[in-house]
Amino acid sequence: MPIWETHDAIREWLQIWRLAMDSHLPCFNVFYDFVKAFDKISWNMILDGVVSIGGSDDLVRYVRSFLAGNRTTIETSYGNTGGVELLRGIKQGDPLSAILFIIAMNVIHKSVGIAALDSSSGLEPFCLHGSRCNTSGYSDDIRLVQGSLNAALAANELVNSICEYYGVEMNPKKVVAIGREWDQDSWSDWAGSIPISYLDGGTYKKVFVEVKAPQTFTVYLGIPTNMDLKTFAQED
Repeated sequence: MPIWETHDAIREWLQIWRLAMDSHLPCFNVFYDFVKAFDKISWNMILDGVVSIGGSDDLVRYVRSFLAGNRTTIETSYGNTGGVELLRGIKQGDPLSAILFIIAMNVIHKSVGIAALDSSSGLEPFCLHGSRCNTSGYSDDIRLVQGSLNAALAANELVNSICEYYGVEMNPKKVVAIGREWDQDSWSDWAGSIPISYLDGGTYKKVFVEVKAPQTFTVYLGIPTNMDLKTFAQED
């Protein structure tokens, strides 16, 4: 996988919105938020991620042994509980855990990218300087970007299905959908709502998240801006 730092993800995000605004290109985005991402990441997602980047059988076995057998205790007012065996999640603060988490998140990026190669999928990547961009992000801050409304809806359904398959839990209250397209001589804003899968008592259900106006400020990786590329200081 390529080296990817926070400022790279921010730069790409702003470049896409700048290109869309200057060239009047349709641009539809969904920013995802995951609940306790490190604590709840699926081990199967990690292992599938290792395989997807060409990891050898020996590496897969090593990662499986690294994950298996982990235990934790819970501090209470009466003292610590007995050890509890973990069946998902990774240890925070461990350098290998951070790498494994990124590999697991890459399953979403790669799955959407592969689907976009199939013309029947309905996905339409946003083209940035000749490169096809379906998703971008850093760690668990994942952004979906598509070149049409229908493509964004189709890609969002794919992300939902991936999360359901691996038991990944999204936080609908923090998911942001925003986009627009040029209609002859003015912008036409994306309006309506999108379905987001969430866990309710161990069962996945759908909740509809209202789409935000392009002028709404979105905070991504600590940077607040909107599709007009204004900052809070420029709001007035």
